[in-house]
Formats: sequence, C-alpha cells, structure tokens
Amino acid sequence: MLDADINYGRVTIVEDDLELSHLTADYLKQNGFSVTEIHNGLDAIESITQHNADIVLLDLMLPGTDGINVCRKIRSHFFKPIIFLTARDDDIDEITALEVGADGYLVKPVIPRKLVAYIKANLRRKHNSDDNERLINQNEQRTSEEKPIIEFDEINQRANVEGNPIKLSQPEFKILKCLVEHQDKVLDRDQLMQSLQGIEYDGLSRRIDIIISDLRKLLPNPELIKTVRGKGYCWNS
Repeated sequence: MLDADINYGRVTIVEDDLELSHLTADYLKQNGFSVTEIHNGLDAIESITQHNADIVLLDLMLPGTDGINVCRKIRSHFFKPIIFLTARDDDIDEITALEVGADGYLVKPVIPRKLVAYIKANLRRKHNSDDNERLINQNEQRTSEEKPIIEFDEINQRANVEGNPIKLSQPEFKILKCLVEHQDKVLDRDQLMQSLQGIEYDGLSRRIDIIISDLRKLLPNPELIKTVRGKGYCWNS
C-alpha cells in the first residue's frame, strides 16, 4: 500500500509562493496527507479552523498580514500544531514565532523527507497529549464518581454519606469518624477501641465488631467499611 492511500492527517499550507506551495502540497499528498493551500494571511485567519486542519505550515512573509499576526490571531481558538516554514533564518523571528504560539520553526529550503518526519512527529506528540488529557479527565471523573462524600455533624451526632443523612449512636459516630479520618488505612480493634473510650482492647470484647455490623446496615453501601482478615477494618473510599 502506498502512503498516498493512507491519510495521516489534514495539513493546511499558508504560502504565497504558488509554485512552492503546489510542490509542497503534491509531495505531502504523495506521502499520505490531505492538503489545503492558502496564499494570503487574512484568508488564513478566517479559513484555518473551517478547514479543520490537523497541522498548519505557515510562512512568515505573507500578503494581507504576516505569519506572526496569523499565528497570534488563531492561537486563541486553534490548538493544533503550527509550524513556521520560512526563508527567514533569524533568531528574533524564531523566538517571536514561538512566543506567539508556534510549535516549530523550519528554515527553507527543507529536505522533503525531513518535513514529512517533522509533521508526523508533531501530529504524534499532539495525539499522545490528547490521549493523556482524556485519560486524566476520565480518571478524575471516575475518582469523583467513586469516592463517597461524607460529612459529620458533631452536634446532632449525624453523618451525611453520599447525600444520605444517618442518625448514629455516640459509639457508632466515633467509630465511623475514626475510620473516615484514617481512610484507606487498616485500623485494628485496639485502635478503634481507643477512639471509642480511650482504653485498650482486651482481645475478648466483640463490641467493635457489633458496632461495625450496625454501621454497615446504616450505610448506603455496606462495602464502604472493609474487613481485612486478621488485621481489622478500613474505610474503603
């Protein structure tokens, strides 16, 4: 299969040299890209987002308005790679281009294969960045959805778990509060007994187990209190 039969992405070329623009477009098409050509800076500002480009190759010197102004104008709403492709080999121009939002700066003439590799690298970087952002957002959403919200009302001896108000006895309130304050940490019966009445667990009393059992019946999800065999209990947030 030829690269021309593969679509690697949509490239918009903003170049006023028509011959160079056509040559670049033809080469990119042969290497699997779809290409739109624009030859005026003002047209570029209006058209780039309409063409739904995946990457923009932008000349510095353009009729209508220069590439720096084009980049500055579109950067507020166009978040895909913008690569300057220009004959001006000037550090100040390059720095200015990067400061207004460019992702790269290539000086013409550019070896065609290098240009293709540069475009693919930027598209790959953008794709990976988008994937990472989606993963982060999904994890944040999942965490927000799964993590139970619990509030304590010390005065009225109540707990509000995921919007469910629960009236508790004093021992139940103390045990639940202790578990939540040490969430994801396993507390043994001695630690829970200390929170309850400040005395050590004698190894025989089943009071803690009874309170835990009663709490599970009151909670909207009994699995919020997890039993860790041979160790104790933890708040399973």
